Amino acid sequence: MSSASPRPVQTMYGYERGVYAAYDYADGRVDYEKTVYRLSRLGSRALTVLGEVHLQEASDSLDNQSDYLDKANDAFSERIFSHDLGFDPKAATRFAQMSLFKAIIIDKVIPKSDDLADSYSAVLWTAVTAANHFTFRDDQSSREGRELLGNITEETVLSIATRKTLQDHDNLIPVQSLLKQDLPTGNHERGWDMSIYGLSGDGKLEIKNKVQIKNSRQHVKKYNRDIAVVSVNPDLAISKETHIGSIEILADLQKEVNPFTTSHRATKRLNHRSDKLFRIIDRSK
Repeated sequence: MSSASPRPVQTMYGYERGVYAAYDYADGRVDYEKTVYRLSRLGSRALTVLGEVHLQEASDSLDNQSDYLDKANDAFSERIFSHDLGFDPKAATRFAQMSLFKAIIIDKVIPKSDDLADSYSAVLWTAVTAANHFTFRDDQSSREGRELLGNITEETVLSIATRKTLQDHDNLIPVQSLLKQDLPTGNHERGWDMSIYGLSGDGKLEIKNKVQIKNSRQHVKKYNRDIAVVSVNPDLAISKETHIGSIEILADLQKEVNPFTTSHRATKRLNHRSDKLFRIIDRSK
């Protein structure tokens, strides 16, 4: 892994009140304007959640979508570059994919391959930075540690899916799911972490796959049949591996893009894992 940012990681656990406000918004109990007001009063610790609400509003609205998207971009950017708080991988991943969301939400087209490639690099950097923080934590099993590992795992699977899309040029665009898709509103088993967009038979952009991402199969509950549940361990294990984690996969992803450490073995392992990933995803159709 490359050297990490000296700032600590700030996870969602540190601003739970903002999450509760987002729940109310996603459930329709509180409207957009009141939610923004509530989150604004919580200060910089709620910036990530505020960005999520702006992004969701951009997707839901028929008017002023660009304005909402700009507000989301500003909130994520401010959160990332805040010197008062630690690094937030969720905000950084969102910020890395904003060009993709612009194409999907505003333009309703498949994003340009260059934008997808730039997003891939930025998401991978985010995952590696978070993984460095996690590796040197003294309290990996704490609530914050588990949440951080969950973020790393989501970013790892997102990176594997994006990598395969870039290789295959198949017009599939993996992105983090939107707030209302991800939050467990109503039935907590219905949310998912990653949406894969593609073109329908008549050329319209639509969600082709919904993917819920887990570290392992422990405590995996039943999800809707159209949601593919991917557990890194053991679903992405290959050969005689008895255990695989997102940290090990990230190491291979980083080796592959680093011109000084390019490894054919790492690429071969990643190809196997991506094939296994999409076999699971395709079964949910």
